[in-house]
Amino acid sequence: MHLGRTTIILLFSLLLLGAFQSCLQLKSTRTLNSYLTANNVKYWDAKVGYSWRFTVADTSIIEYHYKESNRIRANYGDVLITNLKWKISKGYIYFGPNGRWDKKYEIVYLSKDKLIVIDVDKSWGKDTLYFTPSIDQSAVPKNSP
Repeated sequence: MHLGRTTIILLFSLLLLGAFQSCLQLKSTRTLNSYLTANNVKYWDAKVGYSWRFTVADTSIIEYHYKESNRIRANYGDVLITNLKWKISKGYIYFGPNGRWDKKYEIVYLSKDKLIVIDVDKSWGKDTLYFTPSIDQSAVPKNSP
């Protein structure tokens, strides 16, 4: 069987593309943690809903929103959620208190500039959540009044 030059180039290109995609899918947990936290603290502003702050030192996460240009901790009316921890494992971000991992988000895309996750149990009302890094990476969220 004789393959033309164009066919060989096309097959080689597809092979390289597949290898490139495999490399992207196999990002190490360390790399994902670095993207998520900038190796310290990173604020991610949500397109819709509450935004997230990830801290690497104590693996804490804080949910927040903006009110009059100030970051305010998320308040669910009857409860103010504190002491949440996070971890990344096998393509998922888990949240929970005291080692209980109650929330599970599938990581669809994570880079230094974008975070897209799917809320696996859809408990927040939206299944796909979109985030970008906050311009302000230093203002600490205040408790809700």
